[in-house]
Amino acid sequence: MSENQRLNLFGEIGMVADDFMLFEPKMDSGSETPSASNKIPKEQLIVRARKFYRLMMNETTMEVFEVLGSGLKRSSMNSLSSAMKTLNCCAMYLLIVDFCRLESPTWLLLFIRHAFDFGDSVQATPNGLDLISRFGSLSRAEIIDAHVSAALKYLNRSDSEKIRLHLREFLENGSKKNLEILQKCLIEPMPSLQAIR
Repeated sequence: MSENQRLNLFGEIGMVADDFMLFEPKMDSGSETPSASNKIPKEQLIVRARKFYRLMMNETTMEVFEVLGSGLKRSSMNSLSSAMKTLNCCAMYLLIVDFCRLESPTWLLLFIRHAFDFGDSVQATPNGLDLISRFGSLSRAEIIDAHVSAALKYLNRSDSEKIRLHLREFLENGSKKNLEILQKCLIEPMPSLQAIR
């Protein structure tokens, strides 16, 4: 995706997020608290973040299954789930890394945080925020390499250069698809929080 395409898609997502009042609440003049009409609809943000996590995990799962093929038999369900969660956390975090060129808006940081929290409630290990705190200060390429290495360690496949390259390419080239998933989660009507637990 070219830089102009990326900026255009970020702009579209920003407009959608603005429609849902996901940006920081505006202050009433002379007040230190947000006005009621401009508060972030937290329940909708959480519901959309949960859907985002699930859709992102679906993409990651399909990719890992495709890459491993018959090699899936070599991995336990726990190690497979941990590897997929590691890659999924990386893909979500890369949205922040990519957005940072435009200074990540608060709504995106909050949205991704809710997605990580939901992922941790579904599967505790590895902890999403722990992963990012370990790898978050690295460059984009180093973040990808670190997450791929961690995933391969869970799969006991650290020696497989072919799988390493494929997973690296999946994360490296996933920005456009991941942004489209984010946009879909912001646009589509959502059920209530109780319906998506």
